[in-house]
Amino acid sequence: MSMLPDPMESEVPLSNPSLHILLLEPFYGGSHQAFADGLKNHSRHQVEILTMPDRFWKWRLRGAAIVLADQINSLSVSPDAILASDMLSVADLKAILGVNSPPVVLYMHENQLTYPVPEGERIDYQFAFTNVTSCLAADRIIFNSEFHLKTFLDALPELFKKMPDCRPKGIPKRIRAKSEVISPGCDFSAFSDRQNSAQSSKPITILWNHRWGFDKVPESFFEVIYRLQKNRLRFNLII
Repeated sequence: MSMLPDPMESEVPLSNPSLHILLLEPFYGGSHQAFADGLKNHSRHQVEILTMPDRFWKWRLRGAAIVLADQINSLSVSPDAILASDMLSVADLKAILGVNSPPVVLYMHENQLTYPVPEGERIDYQFAFTNVTSCLAADRIIFNSEFHLKTFLDALPELFKKMPDCRPKGIPKRIRAKSEVISPGCDFSAFSDRQNSAQSSKPITILWNHRWGFDKVPESFFEVIYRLQKNRLRFNLII
């Protein structure tokens, strides 16, 4: 009969060792900044962040890889892995870093293929293709929601139909094979001392935490709010 090893004598670590992760965020502001800072503050890994200001997003997609690759090459210690924002061309980054590039994980906050455009404007498919080549070049891909992953993959066949010839095949399958969904974390520490709303007689609090952009459809949100008010339901509203 085999014996289970004594856990006190086992040399196998209970968890993976901490890694040195270099997080690249060319658009360091808003939700992108919140994600980067939150990961750095709460990860068990050592997360180092290289950033650029949150402006000129089109130029970030075009040129951030050059700027950040130079910064990476000047580091005294090479990271174990790179976590890159979708506001950067992973294909360009890995090409510039060459054979010494660490593994690159791409985090897809959004994509330029299915991102809503204002009325009267058209999608710039150059940036959509940048997202595609980033996915193909990355070692792993993380999407922030299942909806985001599905809509992006579903839109790819129509994108490739715009090519006059030599259309690539099997791209959605290749991207899906190395993709997973990890939702961004939420910090609820400010509410930790409050009672569960289901056990409290106090009104619930409804939060609108989005910018007032056309793509966030605030009209639909307030249609629901007005309906709650009409039905005399008690709630607090944070805008």
